[in-house]
Amino acid sequence: MSIDLHLFDGGHCTHLERMAIRSGRFCKAKFPAMFALIIHPRLGPILYDTAYSNRFFKETRAFPKSIYAKMTPVFINDQDTAISKLKNFGLSPGDIKYILISHFHADHIGALKDFPKAHFICYGEAYESIKNKKGLSALIKGFLPGLLPTDFDQRVFYIDENKNKSVKPPLFLAKHFSCHSLFGDDSFFAVKLPGHAPGQMGLYIETQQGPFFLIADSCWMSESYKKKCPPSRLSRLINHHQKSYYQTLSSLHEIYKGPDKIQIIPSHCGQKFLEHVKKTHIEPSQLNGVRH
Repeated sequence: MSIDLHLFDGGHCTHLERMAIRSGRFCKAKFPAMFALIIHPRLGPILYDTAYSNRFFKETRAFPKSIYAKMTPVFINDQDTAISKLKNFGLSPGDIKYILISHFHADHIGALKDFPKAHFICYGEAYESIKNKKGLSALIKGFLPGLLPTDFDQRVFYIDENKNKSVKPPLFLAKHFSCHSLFGDDSFFAVKLPGHAPGQMGLYIETQQGPFFLIADSCWMSESYKKKCPPSRLSRLINHHQKSYYQTLSSLHEIYKGPDKIQIIPSHCGQKFLEHVKKTHIEPSQLNGVRH
């Protein structure tokens, strides 16, 4: 089975690099909000996250949600959005049947409303952690309720963790993480990545470009898993469970150092994004100046 993968940046935010990695510089850095387009031979185009949309600015105008925008300045224009990037790829919103949601922070679900026909797939734990939360309780979770479609509950499917157990993930992956076959496919696995957010879902895909492991916000820069270097201790303010975060980072480091040649891609690492873009010959106009 031949699966194709393409990465796009759907806007970016800026933050102190030292916050993202403890060995980082005390300077402002740019972090792209990545989403992935997966071309599946049987199911067609599938998205993994959607990155930002201009709705972020509307949702963060008023206090207390305005704190989010002030702490993490966001930059996006119409050309950066998922629907614009997909249009350049010859796809319309109605072509997307499934959107896989890694977790419910705004930089991952910002454009869900742009895909009115899509079904959503996530771990139940992820959605239950933010369901019905509003105001300050939502903000603490990094969640902006207005980004969810009003019919989200009717369109969401939870990953059945007891289903398709006969479809075995690669041993190096199963050694470290709980993995679940998506669509009964032996080259397409949801991976539970504890620490940053409840029920955070990574994605392991064997593609025609080789195997990829999309790790969402398990770390923010590739240097973190390569050198097992965690973020600033202040990151505990936004991470769900710090001990689990460190355990996940350690497991990713072991996978990186192992014999399997896997492309491990955090959702906000500009370096890995540019490397992938270069390898897959996406037009330079789609880079939107992302540097890291």
